[in-house]
Amino acid sequence: MCPGLKIICHLTGEGDDALVGELPAVEQAHRVELGDTVILTSVNEELDLQDIRPVSERFVVVGFFETGMYEFDSGLALIDLADAQKLYRVDGVSGVRLKLDDLFAAYPDASVIVSHRDPAKTMPSTVSTTAMVQWLRTDDVPVDLLAELIGAVFTDALNALARRRDDQSLPDAFGDVRFADLMADPVAAVAAAYAQIGREMTDDHRQSVVAYLEAKPRGKHGTHAYTAADWGFDVATTRAELAPYVDRFAIPFEA
Repeated sequence: MCPGLKIICHLTGEGDDALVGELPAVEQAHRVELGDTVILTSVNEELDLQDIRPVSERFVVVGFFETGMYEFDSGLALIDLADAQKLYRVDGVSGVRLKLDDLFAAYPDASVIVSHRDPAKTMPSTVSTTAMVQWLRTDDVPVDLLAELIGAVFTDALNALARRRDDQSLPDAFGDVRFADLMADPVAAVAAAYAQIGREMTDDHRQSVVAYLEAKPRGKHGTHAYTAADWGFDVATTRAELAPYVDRFAIPFEA
């Protein structure tokens, strides 16, 4: 392993896997091998376009694995959390994805806070973010495919969450936060979610939330204006397909 290089695990198929065989020949020619050095570059999306300062880090490929989903297998990578924080210039984590059954099996006393928003906003936003990241490295981004994939995955997951919360096949260990409530009164919304999981929001925590909001008010770095149709979604269809989820958590629709 080369001194000074980070460790990376590049998500891709390998060997005779069918996913690799379906990739265009030009893409196969640019695939990495075990031990190769790659450079990852990130751009702070909150900066003005005239003040973009990319951050790059070198990594060594140490392994491969396959998800079976083209968009993931062809373009994602796993790196150490500390390296990711440095690369993206963040102190914490932006999100955690996990299987709830596995979580509660390993940590039966765990609690989970879930945020909820109009899916006609969250679905297009997810496609937009994913596409923007991909456009940093290629002009050929299959937006329609992304919309189909993300729409299918999110619809199934969110409706399943609603169903399993109702049939009590998941533990009663959830706190729910609606986006509308969070925007109206952030401190009260977080405190209410904490109360649902039997946890008190301390004065220090309240003050931290207030300080954060004062330092980073919504829209400080501009806004991202988009419509659902811009990213391959029909508002009425999206909401209808996610009606079980929307109704279960009383999620208000947004303009």
